[in-house]
Formats: sequence, structure tokens, C-alpha cells
Amino acid sequence: MNARFQFVLCFCAVTSVLLLTLLAGQVRTLRVEIRALNDQVATREDLVAAQAPEMRLLHEEKCTSCHTERRFAGEHNTRGEIDAAMVHMQAMPDAGFTDEDMAKIHASLTLLRCARCHAVEKLRGLSLRTPEERMDLIRTMMSKPGSGLTSDEADEINRAYQQVIGF
Repeated sequence: MNARFQFVLCFCAVTSVLLLTLLAGQVRTLRVEIRALNDQVATREDLVAAQAPEMRLLHEEKCTSCHTERRFAGEHNTRGEIDAAMVHMQAMPDAGFTDEDMAKIHASLTLLRCARCHAVEKLRGLSLRTPEERMDLIRTMMSKPGSGLTSDEADEINRAYQQVIGF
């Protein structure tokens, strides 16, 4: 029994030394990697780019092959105009939009209301906010003179943003 106890004790000691050696190697590697890190701290723009790298209003991809940006700037300012434009485009035989495309284009055109005053980069910056914080900001914008937003449209803008960004 005494020999068995000594064997287990030696086995545990050797295993512990081996594990400590491996751990020391990992710590050494981690220290080298930390030293190699760039001293520059990530900017807000870096975080936005990481959070929402592909935010492009879908109408920029799908619609500008036939329509100009100027046309979008003047139209589609209210819910009824967006819905009417979507029905019209869906009826076009050569448009070739899937239902998913139509939903994303609708969301993109809804966000175009915000793009009248705000750059797409500003809209991308909202990806760092929670849906509740985005809604508060939309309500703040709604209260500004000339916004023309109703509370129903504010909810729709928040949903459209989530659909375009993807979260």
C-alpha cells in the first residue's frame, strides 16, 4: 500500500510539473502577443465598421441601375409613397425582385427618410446602440421641426434599421 501511495504521489508530481511547464509556455506566448498589439486604441469608427460592416441602403444596389439618386431624394418620403412605389416596382415584368429583395428595398427606402439629413455613416453608427436607444433617438428626431415623422413611422424606421443592419 505504501508503494502504491508513493507511485500515485510521484505521478501527480510529474503531471503537475508538466502542466505548469505548459502553462508557463502559454503565458510566455500570451505576453509576446500582448507586446505585439498596436498601441493605438480602436476608434468609434473602427467599432462601427466591425459592428455593421456591410450597411448599404439596398436601393443603392438594386434601384440605381435604372433610377438616379436624385429621384430617391425627392420621392418616397411618406409611408404611402413607399408602399405605392413598391407595388409599382413589383408589377414591373423585368424588375426580377424576390419577396426578400422587396422587403429589404422597402426597409432601405424607409431609412432613406433619415438619409435626407444624415449620412449613411451616421446611420451605421446607430449599430452601437441598443434597439431601445435607437428608438429614443428616432423619437427625438421625430420631435424636431420638419421631420414629418409619426409614431407609427418611428416604429417602422426602427424595424427597417434592424432589417437592413441584420440585428
